[in-house]
Amino acid sequence: HITYIRFDIVSIYRFSIRIKMRNERMPFITFITPVFNTEKYLRECIESVLKQSNSNWELILIDDGSSDGSGYICDQYAEKDNRITVIHQENSGQFKSRLVGISIAKGEYCVGLDSDDYLEPTCVCKLEQYANNNTYDILVWNMRSVDGVNIISCDSIPFYGNYSRYDFMKYVI
Repeated sequence: HITYIRFDIVSIYRFSIRIKMRNERMPFITFITPVFNTEKYLRECIESVLKQSNSNWELILIDDGSSDGSGYICDQYAEKDNRITVIHQENSGQFKSRLVGISIAKGEYCVGLDSDDYLEPTCVCKLEQYANNNTYDILVWNMRSVDGVNIISCDSIPFYGNYSRYDFMKYVI
């Protein structure tokens, strides 16, 4: 069974998957961000991770063959902060890029963060509070779509509890 909870935290991507613990000192959370031609939004995305009130994270940026300045922006941030890792690869799509990120992730939890999205400053702190007080395999949270300062829509997860892998995957897919 998968233990699963819904809680109200404003961030962009909807779920985090707990990965097996490793022996080395690891960050609480790994943000995995595929990047493809999002130069216009990428800085805001990366800055939202850097501005987290809890610094127990790592960020993996996978430049998926961008032809704009996205790859250069990734490299600039990685030079300034050792919690940021950049991988440059030929375009293979978001799914394969996330798998590459997961394969090198050090965090206890992995979070998919799109490169045109951003997180609220307390995202990591709230996730860690929930995870440390319980033994969840997956943490799911709500999402807001914004246009500048205006909220366009809110996505709400309707239920929480213990679910079989099959039932949970039916919900996710």
